[in-house]
Amino acid sequence: MKKEMYYVYEIYREKSFSKAAEKLFISQPALSAIVKKLENEIGLPLFDRSAKPIRLTEAGRFYIQSARKIMDIESDMEAYFHDLSNLQTGTVRLGAATYFCTYILPPLIHDFSASYPGLRVQLTEGSSPEILELLRDSSLDFSLDNLTCDEPGFLCETFASESIILAAPSCLKTTKLLSEISLSHTDIRNGRHLLEDCPGVSLKAFENESFILLRRGNDMYQRASAMFEHAGISPTVSMYLDQMMTAYHCAASQMGITFIRDSILHYVPETDRLVFFKLLDPSAKRGIYLTYRNDRYLPRAGAAFLKFLIPSDRP
Repeated sequence: MKKEMYYVYEIYREKSFSKAAEKLFISQPALSAIVKKLENEIGLPLFDRSAKPIRLTEAGRFYIQSARKIMDIESDMEAYFHDLSNLQTGTVRLGAATYFCTYILPPLIHDFSASYPGLRVQLTEGSSPEILELLRDSSLDFSLDNLTCDEPGFLCETFASESIILAAPSCLKTTKLLSEISLSHTDIRNGRHLLEDCPGVSLKAFENESFILLRRGNDMYQRASAMFEHAGISPTVSMYLDQMMTAYHCAASQMGITFIRDSILHYVPETDRLVFFKLLDPSAKRGIYLTYRNDRYLPRAGAAFLKFLIPSDRP
C-alpha cells in the first residue's frame, strides 16, 4: 500500500495530525506536507482542519472506505501466503471488554495454546465500541461481547448465554420482606436461579430503593432501563459507574441495589452482605457472542480458534 494512504488512515484513526505523527515516528510538519501534496494531486481536501477534532470531508470518507478495502486485500493476501508457508504458526487477534479479559478468556487462551502450541493469542482490552471499531478496520480477528453486529460482512456466533440478576444489600427492609424468594451466593453458583420453578421478582418491589447503574451506552444500562419501563417505575439512581465489578462491590458496601451477570459470583468471595433475586423480565437473559468478519479470508490460526471456542458438534 502506498505510504501516503497509510499516513492518511492513521490521521483518521487518531483524529489528530500530531498524534498520528507521533505514532508514525515522523514530524508533524512532514506529515502535514505529505497529506497536503496528496490532496493537491487529488484536487480535494481529505480533512476538515477547522473542526476540533479534525474530521473527514466527503472526499476523505470515500478515500478511507477505499483504503480499508485495499488494506483488507493486502492483509488477506499476507495471511494466505503465511498459511501456505507456515502451517503450524500464527496469531489470533482477539478483543474483549475488561470482564471477559479478566475472568473468562485467560483459562480459555491457556487451553487453546496447549492444544495449538505454535499459535498465539494477542488480547486487546477495550469498550464495546472500541473493540467493534478495531474489528471493522481489521485490527482484530475476533471480538467477544454481549452485543451483536448486524452490519454486512460480520458474523456473530453464540459463545454462551447468561442471566442478569439483582444484587441487593441484605440489610434493606425490602430484601427482608422478600427473604422467602431471595437467593444466596451459593444458590447462584449452583444455578438454582436457572431452574424453572425458582421464583423471581419484578422490579416494582424495589421502586422505593436506590440503584447503582452502569453508564448510558453500556448494554446493561439499556437492559436495566427496559426492565424499569416494563415494571412501570422511575428508579432513584444513587450513582452511575463504568464497570459492573465496581457496582457489585458498591452494592456489597450497602450503597444501593445493582444488576450483575450471574457468572460474577464464581469469581468473588462469598458474602452475606448481599442477597440475590432472579428477574422475571425477558431482558434479564442475554447472549455472549464471538464476532468476526465473514467477508475476509480467515487464516488457519483463526479457523482453529473458532473451532476451539465454538465446536461444530456442540449441542
